[in-house]
Amino acid sequence: MKSPPVAVLLLLLSSMSHALEQQPQCGLWMAASTLGDATNLGMYAGQDIEKGVDIQNEIAIPLLFRNWDAPDYHDTDDGQLWDRYIWEGEVANVETYDNSDLQQTKAVFVPGIGCTINSVLDMNNVESTHGSTYDTAGLHRSKDPGSGAFTPYYGTHTVSTRDISAGSEIYAAYGDQWIPDIPGAQVTFHKNLEAAEEFLRDDYYRFVKSQKDPLPAHVKEGLWNFTRDFPVHQNQIFTVLPRNVPWSEIETVLEQKLQEEADVPYNTEYESDDEADTGPTLFAPDNMVTHHFIRQQSKRDVQWLQEHGRCCDHIRADKSTIPQAGRGAFATRDLPKGTIVGYSPLIPVALEGEQVYNIPYGSKDPNYEPFMDENGKEVVEEGYEMKDLVINYSFGHKDSTMMLTPYGSMINYINHGAGDKANVKVVWPSHEMVAHKPEWLTRNVTTIRYTLDKIGLSFDYVALRDIKEGEEILMDYGPEWEAAWRKHVIDWEPLAHSEEYVHSSEWPHDEPLRTEAEQETNPYPDNLETMCVESYMKDPRTMAYKWIPVLRKSYFRVACTVLERHEPKKEGKQHSYRVEMLIGVDEATGEDQTIIVDRVPHKWIFLTDKVKSADWHMPNTFRHTIAIPDEIFPPAWKNKLTGEGMDIPPPKKKPAATMKPSTISSGAPAGAKAAGAPAGARASAKEEL
Repeated sequence: MKSPPVAVLLLLLSSMSHALEQQPQCGLWMAASTLGDATNLGMYAGQDIEKGVDIQNEIAIPLLFRNWDAPDYHDTDDGQLWDRYIWEGEVANVETYDNSDLQQTKAVFVPGIGCTINSVLDMNNVESTHGSTYDTAGLHRSKDPGSGAFTPYYGTHTVSTRDISAGSEIYAAYGDQWIPDIPGAQVTFHKNLEAAEEFLRDDYYRFVKSQKDPLPAHVKEGLWNFTRDFPVHQNQIFTVLPRNVPWSEIETVLEQKLQEEADVPYNTEYESDDEADTGPTLFAPDNMVTHHFIRQQSKRDVQWLQEHGRCCDHIRADKSTIPQAGRGAFATRDLPKGTIVGYSPLIPVALEGEQVYNIPYGSKDPNYEPFMDENGKEVVEEGYEMKDLVINYSFGHKDSTMMLTPYGSMINYINHGAGDKANVKVVWPSHEMVAHKPEWLTRNVTTIRYTLDKIGLSFDYVALRDIKEGEEILMDYGPEWEAAWRKHVIDWEPLAHSEEYVHSSEWPHDEPLRTEAEQETNPYPDNLETMCVESYMKDPRTMAYKWIPVLRKSYFRVACTVLERHEPKKEGKQHSYRVEMLIGVDEATGEDQTIIVDRVPHKWIFLTDKVKSADWHMPNTFRHTIAIPDEIFPPAWKNKLTGEGMDIPPPKKKPAATMKPSTISSGAPAGAKAAGAPAGARASAKEEL
């Protein structure tokens, strides 16, 4: 056989090169953090990102079941890993749970970048997880059974604060107070870096140089490795010593910095506590050896990310094509069959999910306090219980108590598509990864429940067929979910007076506020109330209270009633008001204490939503987990069949003849959004994340 002409080979190579150039480059990767396996995952730039770029917008899911340190209603640490993946609700502008104190927002779950990026020193290159837009995607509680079944908060921003080069790990600035105690992880408190710097310079380097006979290179290397890795219990200082670099390189950098310091005047500006004796500007970040190597290690080769990571920008969010589903996930590029469309680590609640995620309302809430009506009669609201909204974004199985919540980038936008409508499915990764340990699939739920140190389970979301750019990405949530949704739609009825509901975000904020007299004939919707910032003084001549300018941002407000509206003195300016402010309660009589304040500017009076009046608090909202497919569900987790960890005997099996086939059609329409989890090509990554 003759060899092909050289021209043909060149043409073939040229066409192959052109085809590779035409393939879209992934702009965002999830992979093992450069801070070490104990820190788990990190996010990386897949290409150069300029300062000021809005890198990705995620949803923000309000959490009722979790506060910062412990659940509000349940004495259990099942689900303790949640504490590493939540934010203060304030950062995403979610509703408050005390209108008098806007900082009382409990927690919010922001998957994707919000859950994955790390924080280290002054290396932050993004402002992460801030703000959100409130939007119910056109659904209203008076007519839509999907109302309250998905979070209305979306568009939580992560914006680059400096140029980020391709391959760089993305870091936020959380501050020293945020850094958790994760076994084995680098504990990058500034004080630890400073102590490590002093140890490196004043103790170890001086010891090496003080030897009468110079130490051979191999001895210095072995001595350094022994010292750095010495098993001192909880030695946070040693965790930030340079790793994965030889002593010879550390010594070179250290001596270079010592020489640079010797050439400039002494300066103690950056020294924190005790005076240092090792040279000028010792703790200036650019002069610290520990800083140098942590900065150096924070970048991956893009080819390494392609081989070891997961692409996180295959999906964008938009309004779903599925009725009642809210927003959905759409392909940002053509995705061939087998592509890993998304990837997500999973937060487990193994045994007590039914209790942990159960939220009491009204008189069912142990913290509930009755109130008095205008006649002084005590009013007790009817109590009810329902599952937290995050349930709709979590996975479960009918034969198990195991619940798994995904926090992968953008995957929580994926809606239900039954049968052939689904174009992705979830699978377990085909190999071990930093956030997926196949051995967990053989553990029983009790063992997983008491594994509180690290995430060990992940899903890949794999394309079942070719997916075109702009096509909505759907996955099958399972027959139990579909049957529950159908029943919900059939049984659903709007609550009384729901047609009057208007969320505060939909109310025109520049519209003049209504006075108490005007509201007698034209009241605000029952879910809204007026709150005022307190900023006033008492006039010693008239003894009347008058408004004074607000000098600094305040999170505190008081209930108030608009009594009179004053026309603006200049065209284009807003009204001011005479208001009655509720400033407290008389301890002796129990009566409200109020004052009248005049000339309160419009901008300091807020028409806001009453606590827990938003859609997802309604007792008639849909709640159901997404089904983990039977074919991948581990038998060891089926504790509802064995009774493991449930303090109940296992159920008796019914004879097969009595079991009726399902009558639910696999082509049923999709329903309210519960977070799904698509995946991509199962075997595209060669090594662990």
